Amino acid sequence: MIKSNLDIWAIQHDPEEVHTALENVKDSDTNILFKNCMSRVKIGSKRLKVSFDTIFYSEDSDVLILLMKNGDISAEQFQDLLDKKDIKYHEVEFYPLDLRKRKNDEKEIWFAREKYVLEDAIKGSKEKGIDSCRYYPKLSGNMDFSYFIDSCHMKSFDSQHITGVVEFEDKLVLFIANGYSKNITLKEALEVLANHDITTIIDEREELLPEITPKTKKYY
Repeated sequence: MIKSNLDIWAIQHDPEEVHTALENVKDSDTNILFKNCMSRVKIGSKRLKVSFDTIFYSEDSDVLILLMKNGDISAEQFQDLLDKKDIKYHEVEFYPLDLRKRKNDEKEIWFAREKYVLEDAIKGSKEKGIDSCRYYPKLSGNMDFSYFIDSCHMKSFDSQHITGVVEFEDKLVLFIANGYSKNITLKEALEVLANHDITTIIDEREELLPEITPKTKKYY
């Protein structure tokens, strides 16, 4: 099993984001597209209701693109975009044994390897009039990718560790902790939230609350 150290773009409810993600991708013989994957995102004891079944690795571009299962961008549409941009890739298609229709979370899931992703997430929320959040610095979890070997067994091929979660009304920002020098620290997260005038509740529990209940007082 590998533990990639790439910048993650999770394409979910906004299909235009895939074009932004591909702006960072260059043609390379090391690009790999995995289809019919299984994914699991677990935060604390809760498994999030989101599944990514198409995964594009571009190590030379430092980019990992995830396409949500049953989302607005299919694997075939994504391949068409790669072809139009003359981006070469190797295709690996696993057996499509997972036929279940999962309902995805209403909130978007953002994976922040470094603080610019948190800044972008904040800007998007503020455009919707959202200026408060709950920050869980001690909340940890994992994102795992796997595939079916046969009808009963799966094998993992990548894993990402998560330490720290910022919850807005419209999204969850999960801090990737993979040993990268620019991974977000607690101090950096609080500085970014303060610089963007976000009312922040620091919650030291290790589980997500069912709902956000923001207060007016700031804790930094």
